[in-house]
Formats: sequence, C-alpha cells, structure tokens
Amino acid sequence: MVPVWITPESWQAFEEMRRKIKAPLTIYAGKLIVSELCKLKASGESPQDCLDQSIRNGWRDVFPVRDKQLRQRVSYSTDTPSDIYERQLAASIASMK
Repeated sequence: MVPVWITPESWQAFEEMRRKIKAPLTIYAGKLIVSELCKLKASGESPQDCLDQSIRNGWRDVFPVRDKQLRQRVSYSTDTPSDIYERQLAASIASMK
C-alpha cells in the first residue's frame, strides 16, 4: 500500500502519531493520504518531506512543505541580504503597476 518512495519507518511513524492524537488511520484514510502524496509528488514536492512535516507537527493530513521556498533561498543562494532586499523591493514595485 505504501509507495516505495516513502520509507516504511516514516509511514509507521505517521500511523503511530495518528493513533496518539486519537485519529487512527483507517485503511481508506491511508489510501487517501497516499493519493495526496502522489499529487504532491506530481507537483514537484518531496512526498517524504511532506509526510515528515506532518509527523513533526502532529497533523492529520499531508501538505506542501511550508518553508520550502525559504529553505531553498537560504540553502542555495549566494546573494547578500541587500541583494535579496533589492529583488523583493523591485518585485513589490512591479506588482503595484
């Protein structure tokens, strides 16, 4: 039932977390979660990260990773803070036109 791109350990942790918050995962609910993870994967999200985020936050469902854009900006950017500020300022000005 669980896709190969989700670690069995994470899936078990998700099921355990759902039991602890008194919202046990039924077989059908599990299928719906897997379906949502497939949609997230198709939209470019990491389904593993989405599932781990839900486990970490005690959420009943799965969602796109919240800090994904911030993480990418911090991890991959060599811009200085002033470069980022100037780019955000330019975007704000452009959106007002």
